[in-house]
Amino acid sequence: MDKTNYGALYKAENGSEWNDLQFFIRRCLMQQNTSLPAKVLTVSGGGLAPVGFVSIEILVSQVTGNNETVSNPKISNVPYCRVQGGKNAVIIDPEPDDIGIAVFCQRDISSIKRSKKTSPPGSHRVFSMSDAIFVNTCLNGTPEQYIKFDGSGIEVYSPTKITCTAPEILMEAENSITMTAQNVTINDSSQ
Repeated sequence: MDKTNYGALYKAENGSEWNDLQFFIRRCLMQQNTSLPAKVLTVSGGGLAPVGFVSIEILVSQVTGNNETVSNPKISNVPYCRVQGGKNAVIIDPEPDDIGIAVFCQRDISSIKRSKKTSPPGSHRVFSMSDAIFVNTCLNGTPEQYIKFDGSGIEVYSPTKITCTAPEILMEAENSITMTAQNVTINDSSQ
């Protein structure tokens, strides 16, 4: 059984102060988490409520000095982003198995997650995976319902139902409005 110990030092780096310094700097930089692809495991909250949290799995495994892969631990209680300004939002919450980008904050954000206010960091940790935010999805499959924007216009599609609710709905067209349906029902609630 081979009991050779391997490290992260390249053979070419051995033997000079410059190479030792380069190795030291590279090792320090490798301790700083910035962003990584991640898969959503579970989702809590969201919907027509405040933004929720996800638990995620980082998809890039760690590698030891002798090239053995080590899985990353699950990261829980990760806030995710959605498009929202004030009381206006596009609600598209992540779902399990979505792949996206996790970014890691420079300082501990646990106090801010609890208070949702300006707060001091909860600890001295920096660029920790514990301070992840799931920012966006990528590398996912073909959507089954969508709002599509391109040069030919805007298309809204759902395989089940589209609901519009408001005190007043206004539809205007310069040329025409076309409705195609097997049944059209108009309920006059003023009666």
